[in-house]
Amino acid sequence: MPRPTVASTASRLAREAAQAIAKRAREIADEIGRSYTMNMTLPDEDSLHLHWFNAGVPDTRQPARPVLRVQERVRKAAIDAIIAKTARNLAEGRALGLQQAFIVGGNAIRAVYVDRLTNSGGDMKLAALSPNYFKYKQRKGLDLRIGVARGYLLAAMRRSLVIMYRTK
Repeated sequence: MPRPTVASTASRLAREAAQAIAKRAREIADEIGRSYTMNMTLPDEDSLHLHWFNAGVPDTRQPARPVLRVQERVRKAAIDAIIAKTARNLAEGRALGLQQAFIVGGNAIRAVYVDRLTNSGGDMKLAALSPNYFKYKQRKGLDLRIGVARGYLLAAMRRSLVIMYRTK
């Protein structure tokens, strides 16, 4: 068997480093929701709107539209963002701290949530608007997307600060 060259050794080491970074990014992403909680700073009114939108309001027959559900796309967005940030930091000779990794992952998660509101569900199927509410939105000239109406919540989510804190 031929001896490894400097180039093949460097290539192998780079591959191993990339695999180690990806493994660590997955571990960090797994901690979000288990040992760490993500909060977005929203005005009280928008926070309340997001809560009832996400959980539903049985009294008014509003179904839950769980845009904050953590699914594979959300997890993948966090992992990809952490890997990209780690690679940039390594290229600049800097380390990526755990808190910074969580914030990078949290911002990626927020981007998925914003996409879900922007696209009436995006990667997930949301309960349709009732025919009466759809007609009401048309008459009033409101945005017809699910969860947008006047756009206040969507704007607040776009500019919200992501805060990560340890819960366990």
